[in-house]
Amino acid sequence: MTELEKLKKISLKDFLSSQGFKFTGNKTLCPFHDDRTPSFEVNQKDGIWLWYCFSCQTGGTIIDFVMKRDGVDEKEAIKKLAQHFGLDDGKKENKSKIIAEYPYYDAAGNLIYKVLRFEPKAFKADRKVAPADQVLFRLPQILKANEVWLVEGEKDVITAEKCGLIATTAPFGKGNWKPQFTEALAGKVVHFCPDADVPEHEVIKRAQELKKKARAVKIIRLPGLDPSRGLKDLTDWVEFHDSKTYEELGAWLRRIAAEAPEFREPKTPLGIKNSFLESYIDSVGKVTDAPPIFILFSGLGLLSGVANKFFFYYPRKTPLNLYILLLAPSTFYRKSVTIDIATDYLTEVNPNLILPESFTSEALLEILTKQNRGLLTWRELIQVKEFQFGSEYNRGLPSLLTDLFDFKPKIRRYTKGEGELVIENPIISILAAGISTWLVENLKKIDFQGGIWTRFLFVPIEESERSFQLPKQFTLDPFILEKLRVLDEKEGGPMDLSAIYPLLQTWGEKHQQESLRLENDLLKATFQRLEVALIKIACLLQLGEDGLTIVSPEAFREAEKIILWLKERLPIFFQEEVCFDEFQKLRVRALRAIKKAGKITHSTLLRNLSVEAKKLNQVMNQLVQEELVSVQWLKTEAKKNVKTYVYQGT
Repeated sequence: MTELEKLKKISLKDFLSSQGFKFTGNKTLCPFHDDRTPSFEVNQKDGIWLWYCFSCQTGGTIIDFVMKRDGVDEKEAIKKLAQHFGLDDGKKENKSKIIAEYPYYDAAGNLIYKVLRFEPKAFKADRKVAPADQVLFRLPQILKANEVWLVEGEKDVITAEKCGLIATTAPFGKGNWKPQFTEALAGKVVHFCPDADVPEHEVIKRAQELKKKARAVKIIRLPGLDPSRGLKDLTDWVEFHDSKTYEELGAWLRRIAAEAPEFREPKTPLGIKNSFLESYIDSVGKVTDAPPIFILFSGLGLLSGVANKFFFYYPRKTPLNLYILLLAPSTFYRKSVTIDIATDYLTEVNPNLILPESFTSEALLEILTKQNRGLLTWRELIQVKEFQFGSEYNRGLPSLLTDLFDFKPKIRRYTKGEGELVIENPIISILAAGISTWLVENLKKIDFQGGIWTRFLFVPIEESERSFQLPKQFTLDPFILEKLRVLDEKEGGPMDLSAIYPLLQTWGEKHQQESLRLENDLLKATFQRLEVALIKIACLLQLGEDGLTIVSPEAFREAEKIILWLKERLPIFFQEEVCFDEFQKLRVRALRAIKKAGKITHSTLLRNLSVEAKKLNQVMNQLVQEELVSVQWLKTEAKKNVKTYVYQGT
């Protein structure tokens, strides 16, 4: 059997499920059109898996699916699938073979499963392993140790052991971290040695997770690691220094660990390294207990308010304006204070850049004919009459703001009092706040995919983490003021993106594939604009760092941390709060109840949710298939087996 024939016989349902598709039976939402009722069906015929969309009236094999999804020809689709499944080129016989077996033991030393390593590089367990049953590699040894090296992969563990170190790794790749892994490292000193190609925000995120239970965490940066030179991980580093013995290398690694500083929470949320934002967050954080992420985005709003720059994007001239909306469940999250402080800074730098809060669209037009850039601030968007939702929500002021965001060299509008008004090269940013429940409820009523709301960066939080007695006096920081003044006085001109084009291309391809798989219309519409936001934020960070117009890869990576945070938060915000069909609403309610309880019986869940047993059973079957929930049969005092749901998510 050729690899082409094998590809066609691979379970299309399993493949799509691994890509994030949610199935009810054999049906799921079609990724090729705006599908709200599952119309995409998969079936097996004569051993070959086929798909068909009853709305698009198109279908085919797994190869046809990849061709349509990725916009490639048959040859490229076969190549992609062959690489994904560890095959050769889609035509030759499969030559993959097992080159290593890594046994995983429980705390008592009993073998649970083996992870098999194949050549070409691929990993697979020798049996099905539920998420709750996964353990760290070398678990019995690390439970007895005081210090443990956490590396990326079993091969690196074995290398570390040759150097006399006690080491471990998570199974099935660096992205597979489970709560029980953190628990296993409780009370220990953890030397976290990530691969050199792991993004900084992911390293910090893992260190923060380890810090919850570990006695101490150190991030180990091995000198000389450089993926461009083929030196990516601990094993590469050891092999590069083959002139030394394992004993000598072990002593060297211990010295590196001893000299490494203990991990501390970064000064900025998300670990952003930027001189302006670090200073701004530190200064504002001393006088308000507003969530640090709100302070970070208000700092970005300040930069966008003063930056008179632009870049060219496919191939439109695009200014560095941002529409930012801080969202929280209530008014007790210092949203207004955060915006007030940003306003104070901008007023001191250039009062003309602060646009009035209350006006008609005609009044704003008249202002912008004289002052074509600035920052609009609203402390509570719910109180702005023009933003009330309804069938005409995107007319008047919202319509004007949509045109201003999209940027046209000249915007012409006719007014009753002044006749034709012309705005040239407008650069308008918005920093506003809103109550998340109000926004969510009202977004259901409109065509969200068009209009003003898709231009906003939604910054949602669920809880405030700190509270302290606020000082009576606040002094504007001279360093921040000077940075803003320099940017305000800079002449308008283009930003140079040439240094980040390769990074942007790679990021854009991955982001596009992720967006295609999204089922939620609100989320999809928001995600589609994140690529432009990424470029804008990278430009602003570069200006905030050193004022240069050449955007560096470092600025891009810092901006990527911010966008990745949004990509993580927005699905939670939209999918858990905005659900259009009853099945998804019940799914969210059930999962939330199980997560809160940790473990709950079927009868209790049924009673708490007040739903039909048939509907709940359908939802629970899907949650079990998604491995978010597991089923256990527990005996009661009456010795009856009771069906119990256990939360398995992270």
